[in-house]
Amino acid sequence: MLTKYIYHVNYSMVMDMELKNWLSSGKYRIEVLKILGRKPSIPSDIAKELQIHRSSITRILNDLVDEEIISRTNKSAKTTTYFLTKKGENTVKEIGEEK
Repeated sequence: MLTKYIYHVNYSMVMDMELKNWLSSGKYRIEVLKILGRKPSIPSDIAKELQIHRSSITRILNDLVDEEIISRTNKSAKTTTYFLTKKGENTVKEIGEEK
């Protein structure tokens, strides 16, 4: 039982480090998470706040969805709202604690 627990803890730590490294390797990934940590948002609002092109935000958001850090509502293409998942909330909390 203890071996299983140790394996799980070590595996979780490795996954956390990989995720943090992946997030840090993108110029805007962490900034997008911080914005979504304040409130769910639509891509155009995020792009405006970060002063980058909407297509760049769409790619970043899709990558974060693929990693299950954020999720989206699918009302329509123009009004899709993005929000943090539980994994995303934990990630933002950890990022905040590191500073």
